[in-house]
Amino acid sequence: MTIKTIEKTLERIGLQWTYILISPDFPWRVKVGWSASFDARICDIRYTMSREMGRPVRVWCIWKMPMFWAKRAEDAIHSWPMFKWLKAEMPGSGRTEWAYIVNVYCALFTYIMCTAFNHAAPEWPTAFVLLAPVALDFIFFLITIAALQYGFVGIIVYALWSTFC
Repeated sequence: MTIKTIEKTLERIGLQWTYILISPDFPWRVKVGWSASFDARICDIRYTMSREMGRPVRVWCIWKMPMFWAKRAEDAIHSWPMFKWLKAEMPGSGRTEWAYIVNVYCALFTYIMCTAFNHAAPEWPTAFVLLAPVALDFIFFLITIAALQYGFVGIIVYALWSTFC
């Protein structure tokens, strides 16, 4: 069984995708979105961005999660204050769902960990994480939201199982 087969099976049973995209043509920018069919959506984004720019635009998925309430997960990330402050207008489909990458929360965590383990100069790793062109904060929030959703569904399944079995 291949990964694509598993992904199509998840889509058939009703799970949707919340994803994080980057484009090397637009460094330090990230797009958070959702779709019932991820492959079709990323093709649409690539096509519309390329058409509006007049040249091929590369768009890569750096993280995607199957979720029960993908749209709500996307809305939660988009309503996050940091996302609103860092909003970036981009060409193509989903133009308002892009933001600049600044990893404030992961940088703070790095500083705390470096200080806790007596690192000689915690500013350097902290600055590296803060300015890294990878959307670490967005990935962290997406994993957290997914864990909460899976936990909620797990509690419901357990309660139903305990009640009827």
